[in-house]
Amino acid sequence: MREIWNKVLFTVKTKEVKVKHVVVVLLLLLLLLLLQQCTSVKDDDQKKADTIENVCELASINTDELQILLERSDLCSEKWYEDYEDYEDALVEQHKLLKKHEGKKQKQLYKKQEVLIKAVKEFKEKETEASVNALEKAYEEYRTYAKSVCK
Repeated sequence: MREIWNKVLFTVKTKEVKVKHVVVVLLLLLLLLLLQQCTSVKDDDQKKADTIENVCELASINTDELQILLERSDLCSEKWYEDYEDYEDALVEQHKLLKKHEGKKQKQLYKKQEVLIKAVKEFKEKETEASVNALEKAYEEYRTYAKSVCK
């Protein structure tokens, strides 16, 4: 075994490269690869946790953004609709993340967001008094929930 371990694979400018050198380098590379994989998995899990961890902050931001949208002077202009669609897309993405979490607050916020998303889409499709009222009601329920849970 010692003969194989110390066997010279090739010589480079008076330096001998032995089997044990190659094995050590390969083991180090494998170790680095494993460490990188472990940290990237932890980072991904941490990012997912961070996006939903503070439900109160999320709810507060959502209510503030919608309130700002509804109070803008360029209501229902082309730019307003672009911003409104961005808001809707962000809500839908948060909704998908919330569905994966088991916490009580997350589930409650998920249900409130479902109603809010439905009202947002309905308002976007048809701007009627009923859709405005439904949006205001969904917004108020969402905001009330956020205030009651996040004191």
